[in-house]
Amino acid sequence: MSEIADFGTLSGDWIYRSFINTTQPVQELSDILFGEGDLTLSVGADGFFQPSTLSFGTGYGMNVFGQAVAQNVGTFSQPRISVEMKAFGIEGEKTAGWLYEYRGYLVPDWYNGVDQATAIVGTVIRVLAHGAGSPAGVVASFVAVKKS
Repeated sequence: MSEIADFGTLSGDWIYRSFINTTQPVQELSDILFGEGDLTLSVGADGFFQPSTLSFGTGYGMNVFGQAVAQNVGTFSQPRISVEMKAFGIEGEKTAGWLYEYRGYLVPDWYNGVDQATAIVGTVIRVLAHGAGSPAGVVASFVAVKKS
């Protein structure tokens, strides 16, 4: 790798949104909203996550563990950073027994981008069912945008 990845870019507060994947038009974006919450990441220089959290509101907190990896891809001048995370529900909260896995990529900056937000995009899978309307195996797309 010609350049050292700065995993510190991942540390901080993010707004997280995930969306149901559908090929049909929708009336409102809320029709396909899968989840929305606050993601707080703390990532060490080695790419491993320190204690991190994802909260969908009071009583809906999750502990997040994961790792970021950098690789040179194609003609990008900066290393591409991929992220793999797992979010575990917290005992005593409404999320107890929940488990989700995430695969995403830190979006590279456009050389001529104006007001570009730092973002991670990817997919999420519900690993364990929780409740009648929440079966395992459901996959959604997500975007996390870093708060300034």
